[in-house]
Amino acid sequence: MIYQSYIPAAPLSQFIDFFFYYEGYKADHAMEKFLPDGSVDLLIDLTDTPKKLFDNEETTSYTTFSKSWISGMKTDYILIDASVSHMIGVHFKPGGCYPFVDFPMSELNNQTIQLDMIWGTEVNSLREAILHQPDITGRFALLEQYFLQKGKGKMQKHELVHYSV
Repeated sequence: MIYQSYIPAAPLSQFIDFFFYYEGYKADHAMEKFLPDGSVDLLIDLTDTPKKLFDNEETTSYTTFSKSWISGMKTDYILIDASVSHMIGVHFKPGGCYPFVDFPMSELNNQTIQLDMIWGTEVNSLREAILHQPDITGRFALLEQYFLQKGKGKMQKHELVHYSV
């Protein structure tokens, strides 16, 4: 398995904890539990296999996600399938996603949604560009440039968020 993380330069580092990349992860179990931590995660799947988000109470029920999605702040754990994965993603600092979306972040609380519902087809173009990068360094650089452009003019640190973190 390959796992690598990257901390973007300022000003992104004020809002994003790290970018992460993994390839070849294969668990010996069917589901993984993720505990709430006050952050938002954005995932871009680099495979064509849909991933499952299970219902916490009825684990035979699930929602599938493919290509890219965003998971808002959680007040409860989530259960995901532990299938073979190849992904790149963004782990935002608590409260750090606000410069990159045009709506209150509270609308994403306890939600996981397809990313194209927020950013439209541009996220599909980003995914395709990432897939065509020959190495992990290039993929992180592309992601960093994308977020610099996406947050342009909106990356003033909110004092309330800064104080609470």
